[in-house]
Amino acid sequence: LLRMTLTCGMLDSQVRYDCEFLGDGSRLVVTPATDRCHLASLCAFRGQLGSHLVGPSGAGKTELCKDLAKA
Repeated sequence: LLRMTLTCGMLDSQVRYDCEFLGDGSRLVVTPATDRCHLASLCAFRGQLGSHLVGPSGAGKTELCKDLAKA
């Protein structure tokens, strides 16, 4: 049985992809702000650190985390 490993990377972060498919759900619109939040969260994840988003109520912080989990 041949087994291949696929890794996905962004900046200096590498995450193993295990062929999960959650369907073709809706995604957030990628803006410079969402891009910076994704990059900061992935860099924190690579360094085994935490991150949290700060902003007013209704700014989309929860949706941003959910979208990064889907990506």
